[in-house]
Amino acid sequence: MLPTLEGLAFSALIAWYDGSFLHQDGPLSNLFATLGEYSYSIYLLHFYFVFTVAQWIHANVLDLSNFYVALPVSLLAFIAMIPIGYLSMRFVERPFLRLRRRYTKV
Repeated sequence: MLPTLEGLAFSALIAWYDGSFLHQDGPLSNLFATLGEYSYSIYLLHFYFVFTVAQWIHANVLDLSNFYVALPVSLLAFIAMIPIGYLSMRFVERPFLRLRRRYTKV
């Protein structure tokens, strides 16, 4: 029951956000759109890096057991994954996306 209520709450929040203001094409919106485009590639590939890199940083650079230390490190790791996500999107996903069938005439 709780996952259903949680899903309902998040869907209501997204619906409110989507209709709450006029979305504009600005630099910040374009940045978030680009990150959203790469996010699936980052999601698929992060399993190959996240545990190994975190373990190496914890052992050789600094202790990641403190949340307030681990949070900025995770942000830096996400930023480091953006070029990898771009390469995956550009050279792996996009060629296959060109083969898809269009269902709308836009």
